[in-house]
Amino acid sequence: MKYRILSIFFVLTVCLTGADITATLDSSDGSSGFSVRDSDNSEMLRINSLGNLSLTGNLVMNGSAVYRNSDTQVLALSGGAASGSAADIELYGGSHATVPGYMYLDASKHYFRDADASPSMLFVDCANAKVGIGTTTPSATLEVIGTIKATSGSIVAINSAGSSIISANTSLNGGVAQLYLGNTGPGGTNWAINAGNNATGVLGNALGIAEGVNYRLAVTQGGKVGIGTVNPSEALSVAGTVEATAFKGPGIIRQIMSVSPTADTNTASVPFVDMAGMSITMSTGSSLLMIYWDAGIYLNTGNWVVTECLVDGSRVGAAQGAYATVAHVSPIGGTAIKSVASGSHTIKVRWRVDTGTAYNSPTSNPDHYGRTLTVMEITQ
Repeated sequence: MKYRILSIFFVLTVCLTGADITATLDSSDGSSGFSVRDSDNSEMLRINSLGNLSLTGNLVMNGSAVYRNSDTQVLALSGGAASGSAADIELYGGSHATVPGYMYLDASKHYFRDADASPSMLFVDCANAKVGIGTTTPSATLEVIGTIKATSGSIVAINSAGSSIISANTSLNGGVAQLYLGNTGPGGTNWAINAGNNATGVLGNALGIAEGVNYRLAVTQGGKVGIGTVNPSEALSVAGTVEATAFKGPGIIRQIMSVSPTADTNTASVPFVDMAGMSITMSTGSSLLMIYWDAGIYLNTGNWVVTECLVDGSRVGAAQGAYATVAHVSPIGGTAIKSVASGSHTIKVRWRVDTGTAYNSPTSNPDHYGRTLTVMEITQ
C-alpha cells in the first residue's frame, strides 16, 4: 500500500511540475489529505480525509453546482445556458424539500420567489430602480400588493427636500393610533390625526386633530364634535368665538342689549314723544332685530295712553295702548322684528296720551312701576 501511494505522489509531481504547480499528499492539518501548491509553495487547494475542501482564489463553474446534506439536496447554483444567461440560486428544506424557493439574478432584474407562489414575493427592477412585493411590474419606487403592517415604530415618508413627513404610529402620545404630518421648513408645524381609546389620557376614545401636543378638534364615539375642546357636551361645542358669513336654521343670537331706566317720568303730550331712557344704539351685522318693550303706566279715569317702537326713526310692529275706565296702573308693551343691514342702529320707545297725564314712577313706587327695552341681534 505504501508503494502505491508513493507512486501516485510521483506521477502527480511529474505531471504538474511543468506548470510550476505541485500536488502532494500530506498530513499538515492532522489528517491525511491532498494539496496543490504553486511555485512559491503557497497552498492553493486542499482536500483532507474528512472531506473538507479549502480553496485560495475563485471557483469558476460552467454549468450547475448542487450541494447536499447527506442524501438531501439543500442548495443548487446554476448560470449561463442552464438558466438563460442569469444566475439562479435554489434553496431546499422544510416544506420545500423537493420543490425549491429560489433567487434569480440577471443584469436588469432580481427576484425572490417561492416556487409555489405567483407572482414573485420580492422583485427588484435594477434598470428602473423599482421594487415590487407581490408584483413583478412595480409602477413606483416601491409597490406592494397586499397589506403593510408595522408592529412597532412608524411608517415614514420624507419628501426630497426633507421638509414634509407622513408617518403612522401606534405608540406615540400615550398609545393612540396616529397619522402624523410634519413640515420642518421655515414656519412649518407638526399636525397629527389621533384615534384614542379609554386608556389614552386627555383624548379618551375620541378622534382628535392635534397641533403639536394641543388638540384643536375632537369627534367622540357618540358623534359630538368639539373645537378647542376634547369633551364636547353638545352636537357641536366650541371653546371660543364663532364667526361665519351665514347660518342655516332659526338663527344665532349675536348680542343682547337691554335698558331698564329707574327715573320717574310722565307725559301729557298728545303727539308721540320719547319715553325717557328707553333708547338703545347698537352696531350690527346684516341681521334680524328682535325687540321687546314694556312699561307700567298710571292712567286717570277716561284717559288713553299709547306706546310705539322705532328703529332708525321708523315704526316697527304695532302701536300698543290702554284705556282707563277707572284710575289704575296698566302694563303696556309690545314686540317687533326688524331686518337691518350692517351698521349702527337706534331703537327707541315713544308714548302719548289723548287727554290728561300718564305716569311711570319706578323710583317713587318700584313695586308697581317699571319700564324695559330689550333688543336681540339674530344672525342666520
